[in-house]
Amino acid sequence: MTGNNTSLSSLLSQHQLSLHARICRYDGNIPCEVEAHWLEAMEEDFALQLEHSRWDLHWQSREIANGVFECRLKAVLERGAMPNGSVDLMLEDTAWNVDHYVFSPAALYNGNRYRSIPSHRRSDLPDAGPDMPVTIGNIPRLNIAEGQSCVQLLSGDCTTPAIGYAAIQRQWGMFWLTPQQTEAGNTGLSIFESDDRRSARLMLRAPGVREQVRYNGRPSLDRGMLAMPGDEITLSCLIVTFQPERIADLFEQFMLWRNYYRVTPYLRHEIPFSATWQIQEDKYNRQNWVEEYGYYSVGMRESPAQDWQTGWVGGPNAAYALFAEGSPVTRQRALRIFDFLCDSGGIAPNGFLRGCFHRGQWHDDKGLFMRYQADSLYFLCKMLLLASARDSTFRPKEHWLGLIRGLAGAFCEVWERHRRMPQFVYPDSFEIWLNGTAAGALAPGGLCLAARLLGNEKYREVATQIGEYYYHAHVSTGELNGGPGDILQAIDSESAAAMLESFLTLFEETAQPVWLRYAEETAWQCASWVTSYDYEFPPESTFAKLKMSTLGTVFANVQNKHSAPGLCSLSGVAFLKLFRGTGRYDYLQLIAEIAHAIGQYMSREDRPICDRRANKPWPVMDPGWINERVNMSDWEVRGEPHEEIGVGEIFGGSTWAEVAMLLTRAELPGIYLQPDAGRVCCLDHIEATPLKSTPDAMTLRIHNPTRFPASVKVLCENSAQTAIPLGPIPGVDLPQISLAPGQSEVFTFAT
Repeated sequence: MTGNNTSLSSLLSQHQLSLHARICRYDGNIPCEVEAHWLEAMEEDFALQLEHSRWDLHWQSREIANGVFECRLKAVLERGAMPNGSVDLMLEDTAWNVDHYVFSPAALYNGNRYRSIPSHRRSDLPDAGPDMPVTIGNIPRLNIAEGQSCVQLLSGDCTTPAIGYAAIQRQWGMFWLTPQQTEAGNTGLSIFESDDRRSARLMLRAPGVREQVRYNGRPSLDRGMLAMPGDEITLSCLIVTFQPERIADLFEQFMLWRNYYRVTPYLRHEIPFSATWQIQEDKYNRQNWVEEYGYYSVGMRESPAQDWQTGWVGGPNAAYALFAEGSPVTRQRALRIFDFLCDSGGIAPNGFLRGCFHRGQWHDDKGLFMRYQADSLYFLCKMLLLASARDSTFRPKEHWLGLIRGLAGAFCEVWERHRRMPQFVYPDSFEIWLNGTAAGALAPGGLCLAARLLGNEKYREVATQIGEYYYHAHVSTGELNGGPGDILQAIDSESAAAMLESFLTLFEETAQPVWLRYAEETAWQCASWVTSYDYEFPPESTFAKLKMSTLGTVFANVQNKHSAPGLCSLSGVAFLKLFRGTGRYDYLQLIAEIAHAIGQYMSREDRPICDRRANKPWPVMDPGWINERVNMSDWEVRGEPHEEIGVGEIFGGSTWAEVAMLLTRAELPGIYLQPDAGRVCCLDHIEATPLKSTPDAMTLRIHNPTRFPASVKVLCENSAQTAIPLGPIPGVDLPQISLAPGQSEVFTFAT
């Protein structure tokens, strides 16, 4: 790296910023001695003297692209000792404003600067109603009121260790990325605002030391490093600067650079999609099927949330995948959910659906959750469209169509009355209980499919109006929030993924290019929720011993600080559609990483995954179970050994992540080919080597490196064919190839 920080120094000073190197000593986790050096002074080699230690430091930076700088700070303890310290890089902005959009992927969106209450329960909301401001629980956030304002994170809190902001009024934006760890352990990423909010400091700290408190205000257990003479720490970062005109520019820049510190991409091959399907279909029919009422439960029915839910984590989402890919018995069972909803009292007086069913009774909040309604409309329509496509003689029962008609009509009524989309409505009217979120982000997609299914153009018209509303109220503001039912109204990945699905459905159903543009902006936000590298787990953890790869896992929201296998609860086929619409290969690569990651987290007879806590009901997960926890952070380390779920650990439980795996097999190809462009992308756990290619065909040597038979779906098309929509039932009935464990075979595919 060439030592040259002239352009960086000049650029920062133009925007009233300065960059500093620091050595910090702690008393516990409170800084008690700090020495800093202003890097704009141009010295590349300098020393910092503390009371009991002297450090030699070397600073390097170089511009690798316009406004993008690769930087490295090396600190060596020359003499003395440091019993509890850190090496820091600090960026100070003296033109700060609370309107700046502060971002850390999967951790901070708009700085999480919203009203907060101590709990995460809707029953504790002090002023629940249609005009309540956006409200979140007690999570890391910048202060919306007066007083101290800071957020302190560790690298495992983020999908990519990064933090930054966009200052739209100043047309200035920056973020820095850093590797997970240095020689001292995981790196810290922090932002501290001054009390008057006129300045702010962004910090990279090696190792990460959260001062006083950590997640949810619990006491910090962090300590600095023990350093002796000759010990050295190298803190690397990439500083990306840009001139934003809108929030979307921040997310676009982040998507371009999020993989910078990734080692050579490595997708770990564990088990093919087809083999996971066989295990999971058997599991669903043995353990999840409820014959008495006719539905597949979310989990083992140990609570209302683990029984039937009308969308979000199961219900119609799971039933569609089982209907699309399952055996005749499974398909018959999946269709029975229509009768279950109609006959059990699952339809509310206003036409929307009730949420949770457990032990013969429906359990709902004061209001009906729009996430349930949107997911259900979308996937129930997909089921009936698929049934009709497979069998021209299929005729849905009239009360099934009545259910769809009532649900679509209820969405139209809410929209026409309020011209906004709520989070909850009352069950006996169309009045809003809670507003202010994107919980119903899949509604435009569902209304489009209802228009196709029922031939009612009004549904499509309302879908476009709601799509425009969501774009301007939530996508353009970087505030896609409220999709999970357990986070109050915090920002989340599930709303973003659902929004992407809706925009691509609108694009396919209307052919209007504006939806493709909206979809791209949404996809940039989605990408920020996807882990971009393989986290190094503690060596004694379950996940380290199983050699789990975190690349492609997805954080759910800013409250529940874990990554997870898959999107909740979608296949992510919208990324494939977006690739086909734009030609941008990184969208295809992104869904390949998401899809590929899920199967390794499934417990199997030959590779069980265990809950290491004592006295838990499922110490060893059954075959086919996938737990949602991919804990890269210590958010569940609470000082209660019998309850806490450590980094790289799980709780024993069957969760929605299984639905993501089912949908992945049902809707995505295992191999995507574009012969005229020379493109090959393996989503499944197989390897493909191109041997010969013409504009209309491609010959590949395909190898199955796993210990399981593989039946792999293949989508082969030329560039011109990408203009033909995949439609609402993608991936179904694609041609397949079969490979035995360890087998290699040559295949030729034609468009």
